[in-house]
Amino acid sequence: MAEGSSDNRVFNFSNVNVLLLDENQSGLEILLQIFTGFGVNKIHSFSDVDAARECVQSRALELIVVDQEIPEEKGLSFIKWLRRREGKNNGHVPVIVPMGHTTLRDVMMVRDSGASFVLRKPLSPAPLMQRIVMVVADPRPFVIADQYAGPDRRFKFEGPPAGSSGRRESDDDSELGDPSGENLDQDDIDALLKPRKVAL
Repeated sequence: MAEGSSDNRVFNFSNVNVLLLDENQSGLEILLQIFTGFGVNKIHSFSDVDAARECVQSRALELIVVDQEIPEEKGLSFIKWLRRREGKNNGHVPVIVPMGHTTLRDVMMVRDSGASFVLRKPLSPAPLMQRIVMVVADPRPFVIADQYAGPDRRFKFEGPPAGSSGRRESDDDSELGDPSGENLDQDDIDALLKPRKVAL
């Protein structure tokens, strides 16, 4: 059993299949220790991308963790290959990517490969657990396009761009009606936001 984030939920990871891919043996050992601490019994750890691909093709997985610093961008290629497995095993499995260098350019490259989340190193159990809980509690729709396959890159929906009806089936192109009623003055707004003591 492993406790969730601050909401005190409890998760049982004993039957969850997790794939770990890190060509650095000490990094792989850290991941193994963290997931063992979460109570995961079915950990498939690899330092070789080809062996990880074989595992993807032969087992049903619930989570994949891929280190971004695998040489020659093989880690990102692995994620892109995974996401293009439409209709095959594990194409939609959440992928978390630990990164040592979290520049905007690097984060965008990882995001555009189809990763679900980026997590800055050094890794610690609490932030990793928070990302896992986010993936489980609120999975994003899966997008398949010519240049991208992976979870919807939007974390919040703010409507399609102005003047556009949107590109996704879920984009609502209905127009908003005219405002009704009088505008609130600042005192009314302040009164709505002012903390109040509640008698129990």
